[in-house]
Amino acid sequence: ITTRLVGSEMCIRDRFMTDGSLARHISRMRTRCRGVRDALLAALAASPLAERYTVSAADGGLHFLLHLRTTLSDIALCAALAERGVRVRSLRDYYAVPPAADTHTLVISYAGLSADCVQELVRRLDTV
Repeated sequence: ITTRLVGSEMCIRDRFMTDGSLARHISRMRTRCRGVRDALLAALAASPLAERYTVSAADGGLHFLLHLRTTLSDIALCAALAERGVRVRSLRDYYAVPPAADTHTLVISYAGLSADCVQELVRRLDTV
């Protein structure tokens, strides 16, 4: 997909990238996302779910991996969470050739999550 920018849009984009606005935006977003990630990890650690999970790849980026001890298949796990309004993907969805066994690993993206929603998300995760 390509997007065409015309006249004034190109000027605005160019100014945003060259006058320091982009760097400030990235800095703000890093701080915001780090805060949401930290709140989410703390809420998970303090929840009843704490006995049934481990986390990996949480030290950077906009997502982490949540490894759950569950008897549900990856497909059933994601479907159960979708019924509860939680859209997540299983790690197996990212394999070129899916593994024979279920991974029981969810890719938790927190870029679009607000800190206000963290406790509710953890509560819903704990229901599966």
